[in-house]
Amino acid sequence: MAKQKFPSRIWLAEGVGMVKQESYNKKGDAMTSTLLTQFTN
Repeated sequence: MAKQKFPSRIWLAEGVGMVKQESYNKKGDAMTSTLLTQFTN
């Protein structure tokens, strides 16, 4: 398995943590996205 690095952006909300994350390929196109859809405190 080859090591690969992908740039990503993470959105954080105070008191919640990560609410969204996107990873991009070398061309800058979005490859994956993770989104918090529910939060219970």
